[in-house]
Amino acid sequence: MNKEVVKELIQQDLTPGKITFELKKILSDTSKITRLKEDYLELKKLLSEGGDASKNAAKSIYDFIN
Repeated sequence: MNKEVVKELIQQDLTPGKITFELKKILSDTSKITRLKEDYLELKKLLSEGGDASKNAAKSIYDFIN
């Protein structure tokens, strides 16, 4: 997947205000909710091809790094 599915809040970005803002979008924006569900279904499909999600995820990360 070559796109951000959910906002990653780390280090200085992890503030109560930003968490609240992102959670409100996830919980109340119907188009965001629909898109999240679609993205997670796509991600699940990508990772479960071949039947081993952990192995596929590790291979994807390895391929990306190299």
